[in-house]
Amino acid sequence: MSRNSFFQRIFLPGFLFQSVIIGGGYATGRELVEFFLLSGPVGGLLGMLVATLLFSLVAAISFELARMTRSYNYRSFFKHLLGKAWFLFEIGYLLLGLLVLAVVGAAAGEMVATHLGLNQAYGTVALMTLVGLLVFWGTGLIERVLAGWSFLLYATYVVFVALYLSRYWGDFTQVLSTGEINSDWWLGGIRYAGYSLAVIPIIFFCVKHMSLVY
Repeated sequence: MSRNSFFQRIFLPGFLFQSVIIGGGYATGRELVEFFLLSGPVGGLLGMLVATLLFSLVAAISFELARMTRSYNYRSFFKHLLGKAWFLFEIGYLLLGLLVLAVVGAAAGEMVATHLGLNQAYGTVALMTLVGLLVFWGTGLIERVLAGWSFLLYATYVVFVALYLSRYWGDFTQVLSTGEINSDWWLGGIRYAGYSLAVIPIIFFCVKHMSLVY
């Protein structure tokens, strides 16, 4: 029997995926507007369903390939997947990493300036420092921090949804029953999943927990 816990094998990958996919654009609500809400309330929900299905399918296939090849980091994974062309992902991964850090750092700076009245640089430097500390202490700490962060996000979402529905349930049901659905609602889900799936290789270190139990 595997010594890895049920939580590590079944739930941890999902929690880690949620934690890394939520960045500056998601936190500010910009991604919801850009990819989903422009299609209307119902169309936005349908687009989210498309993105969820794509996330689930691609993540499951990627995790299984990583498990079979024992590829617990993105470089080893893409050497198996792309062969000699693995470095192409390395280039894109570096550029995407810089972009994500810039967006998240800017969002952190803006939040500190808005809510605490401090210079934006304090928020950006503080976030970058925390990222450096996580990387320094390794995957064990990263697993615990990101899983805990995911729990906190779920709790926050539950509270927000409960408060909203308790106050605006009538408006909510009316909007869903009468709202228009744009014809390209599915495209937003594909676009959002398409650029967000690049974060999956970041959490391949959790694949080492995935072993069959008989």
